[in-house]
Amino acid sequence: MADIDQKKAQLKAKFKSMDTNGDGQLDFNEFLGLMSKLDTDTATKLFKKVDKTGDGVIDFEEFVDYIYDTGKSKARTTDTRHARLAFLGAVDSISEEDAELWGKCEVVFQAYSGGDEKFEGRDLRKLCVDCVLFDRKFKQNDLDVIFTGAKARGKNTINFEAFKDCVRGIAKKKNCSTTAVQAAIAEREETGVQINATQADAVRFHDDKSTYTGMHVTDGRH
Repeated sequence: MADIDQKKAQLKAKFKSMDTNGDGQLDFNEFLGLMSKLDTDTATKLFKKVDKTGDGVIDFEEFVDYIYDTGKSKARTTDTRHARLAFLGAVDSISEEDAELWGKCEVVFQAYSGGDEKFEGRDLRKLCVDCVLFDRKFKQNDLDVIFTGAKARGKNTINFEAFKDCVRGIAKKKNCSTTAVQAAIAEREETGVQINATQADAVRFHDDKSTYTGMHVTDGRH
């Protein structure tokens, strides 16, 4: 509880610093000052999502609610996911990690570990694709380096503590807060693993050869 209270106090201080006219609300121009890296159209759409009452301003409760909202991720497009990451990164520069979000991330980590309960590099890559984390700053080659640095020598899998190091590495590469990446991953708790039938070779959950018998073991070869 103390951590949450401290976090809210930090957020309130951040909100107050953004509220340049001191009226206790953020209008679009004040919001745009925070989201200067976004184009106006994307920033406008994001502003409307945060402004749940639709009254043209964002109050502190709406501000906090959007930060902690990990639901409704199915409705988010690639653009809105990137916009949300940018928002969380800008806001959460005051706090690098969120202990509560690590709990949600662990649930997602277990889901992506699959039936064999082993989390491999391809599982992390799949997770990053589903969370739309790859961009110009963070590419798949970067992920390979991060995963290799986190896993133990001679091992091809990682545990949750090593996964957390990967999340931190991704955030550093993307030049955003760890909390922003945590929040993107936590969204998958609701939706689970995204199955794409056209990329079955990338989804171990439907391609586990340890369950094959007979000629399937050798792909039909004798």
